[in-house]
Amino acid sequence: MNLSALARLSTIVLGVAVIAAILLPGPPALAVTGIINNNGVDVSDMWVRPGSPGSPGNAGSSGSTNGGATWLGPYKPTIPTSMLSVYCVAWVITPSWCGTSTPGVDPIPPEPVIPTLTLDDLSHVEPQSPTLQTEPAGWSVIGLPTNLVAHIATHEVSTVVFDRDVDVQFTPIRYDWAFGDGESGATSSPGATWEQLGQREFSSTPTSHRYRSLGAVSPQVTVTYSVAYRWAGQDWIALDGTLNRGASAPLVFVQNADTVLVTSGCRSARSAPGCDGN
Repeated sequence: MNLSALARLSTIVLGVAVIAAILLPGPPALAVTGIINNNGVDVSDMWVRPGSPGSPGNAGSSGSTNGGATWLGPYKPTIPTSMLSVYCVAWVITPSWCGTSTPGVDPIPPEPVIPTLTLDDLSHVEPQSPTLQTEPAGWSVIGLPTNLVAHIATHEVSTVVFDRDVDVQFTPIRYDWAFGDGESGATSSPGATWEQLGQREFSSTPTSHRYRSLGAVSPQVTVTYSVAYRWAGQDWIALDGTLNRGASAPLVFVQNADTVLVTSGCRSARSAPGCDGN
């Protein structure tokens, strides 16, 4: 009998010996392992008793000695990959770890799947609401521009979705103005104060409005946000759809300019508020 056939036969005998040692009742079981070496089979053994530490093993045929064994549950020998299929078929009741993977090596778990979110998933996340400023503050003059400024910027809100940390980003993209006198307009800009624009008072701006009659008005602005989100440490992902938030300014009392704004004669101060062209 050649060496290869002897190795296979020895492997099957070892498998049967292990089955008998584990399945048959009686005194402490003898657990046997065999490893094919260059010129034969190295055999080692150890005594194990379920539920208690094992005693020191006996010397194997190779001359090596096992140290004290400890019971770790059902016996699970270390078998070379090349012998795994032969060893496993020798069992009457195949252990659960018999298969294509190497015994004793846990499989690498797959990367968790990160779900894709929608606006419905983030419906509980509220963006900041804008504030609305008017210039002049609380009053205006018939026929002269009243400047409106919405104060809001791109901002982030952090939350937890599906037990994961998520950052939600709200970016203002549109401003719808209701001036309080029945007229309205829309811009892509929130507006800016006359000082920020470097303009004098009552100058026209992209977000100004001229009132035509006396009375108290309540201008409003509605800001439309685009929404994006990111899982912690990842790139931003844009969402389909938008969100709206609105704000109102305090009442603006529209007055007549006859004696309010002209500080001097228009001949000597053509640029004064209330003079021609202003």
